[in-house]
Amino acid sequence: MIKDPVCGMTVSADSKHHHKHEDKDYYFCSSSCHDKFVADPEQYLAPESLKDPVCGMDVSADSKHHHKHG
Repeated sequence: MIKDPVCGMTVSADSKHHHKHEDKDYYFCSSSCHDKFVADPEQYLAPESLKDPVCGMDVSADSKHHHKHG
């Protein structure tokens, strides 16, 4: 199953609501989600935020305080 990038609902690849963006196919649960995506795809394709492993807060990759292990 496939996740609708607008609402997060699970949809199937045979959904009648679909759109190709930058050579990738996206599927939607409804015409409303399809239309929102087509109007501003970058809003729905933005990378997910990172979570601080200790407190769970959203942080950015360019956070001033970071540490890599390994």
